[in-house]
Amino acid sequence: MTPLARPGLGQEAVCKTGRLVRGVLVTIAVMAAGCGFQLRSWDLTSAFQSAHIAADTSVTIDAGLRRALEQAGLVVVVDQSDAGAIIRLSDQRELRRGVSTTRGARTAEYEMTLGLVFAAQDGEGNELVSERRISADRTFRLDQNNPAATREEQALIALELENELVQRIMLTLSAVSRADQT
Repeated sequence: MTPLARPGLGQEAVCKTGRLVRGVLVTIAVMAAGCGFQLRSWDLTSAFQSAHIAADTSVTIDAGLRRALEQAGLVVVVDQSDAGAIIRLSDQRELRRGVSTTRGARTAEYEMTLGLVFAAQDGEGNELVSERRISADRTFRLDQNNPAATREEQALIALELENELVQRIMLTLSAVSRADQT
């Protein structure tokens, strides 16, 4: 009889592996906490309690912005008149262009850029953030032998770009919030 064929041995090995993984995760968490690492969060509630997102049909980052605002402690309202802040998003554009080629004159790398127009007002209509275009970009290699992987990577990069724009908006709102406190 082989060692793996004995009853209960496989379960014991799984338990030991699970304990080892939990131990490693706890160690990483303790080390991260010890070095001062913390997840980025935004405290916008000192400046306003609620927000309204006014996004035109071209905008796809509004759901991510909604989640970020809610995580920052704001109530996202449907009616603009109930909002302490009104965030306007428009003219979202995605651009993909070739930035390098192979010897065979095929595209080797693409640059993806995602941009939109962003502005914010307080509940009374006073300008908090003047209208501005913000954008983010990434460059990625094209895998000629695996187009499916390239499509997956492109989708992942598009999500990263959306998240970066949300973070830039939140950073701007946080700066406005801190400026209102002084």
